[in-house]
Amino acid sequence: MTAPPPSEPAAVILAADLLKWIIPKVGRFPRQVRYGLGSRIEAAHLDVLESLVAAQYSRGSRRGEALEFANRRLQIARHLLPDDDDSTTFVSRAPFDRNRRPSGDGARRRGRAKESTVVGRVNGETLLRPNPS
Repeated sequence: MTAPPPSEPAAVILAADLLKWIIPKVGRFPRQVRYGLGSRIEAAHLDVLESLVAAQYSRGSRRGEALEFANRRLQIARHLLPDDDDSTTFVSRAPFDRNRRPSGDGARRRGRAKESTVVGRVNGETLLRPNPS
């Protein structure tokens, strides 16, 4: 009779889920940081997952070394990602926050919505009517 396969540790599952979440986010970084900083963020998260899997199959001091390496790489990756205080990060938070994306008519995004009302469009141009003050 064979033993059932060992289940994955929660840390490995969570690291894999984090990696699945972070890769599309890094893909939306601005071009000037996507291939430099973005690849370092992805590599740090891959290193975390790899060292957690290595720790799963290691014994003794090798397990501790793998977990220490995973912890260091996770701290590095954490500092590379944007947080609530944009002044201390390398990348703006915009790719991570859907609510910050502009929406609606271009006139509203440019701040003219208070001054005028969109009447229609002709040949791709927006026709505006001034609002009475």
